[in-house]
Amino acid sequence: MDKELFLKDLKENVYCRLQCSDVHGVGVFAIRDIPSGIDPFVGSGTDVWTEIPLTSFENDPDIAWEVKELTKAMYVIKDGMIFVPERSLNDINISFFVNHSKKPNTEARVIKKDFYFFTIRDIKKGQELLVDYDTYTDE
Repeated sequence: MDKELFLKDLKENVYCRLQCSDVHGVGVFAIRDIPSGIDPFVGSGTDVWTEIPLTSFENDPDIAWEVKELTKAMYVIKDGMIFVPERSLNDINISFFVNHSKKPNTEARVIKKDFYFFTIRDIKKGQELLVDYDTYTDE
């Protein structure tokens, strides 16, 4: 990426940062106002997902228990499948730190088996981004 594209990306797509959350541990916070109806995570991490049957993942003796627990905590589990990045567990993007709320300001949408987040109302600088986990994951 050249300097002009990098600066354009900063101006148009960078809205959030991680910081300590009163809701739970670490959360995602707006570093500038975010309008309603946009994906505040454009370009952050993977958009390519692999579905793995949860039972085969949980029953694999060659995967350390700690790795299994981290994977289940960080990724979506739906209808007996776990959705993981195509490349690596280390490909965690900032959207995975959005905390749960029954009064969310973002929503998850599945588009062709890929997960995206969109703001459902304007979010002010300094506010935490929140999503209702019950709308897209079984766990």
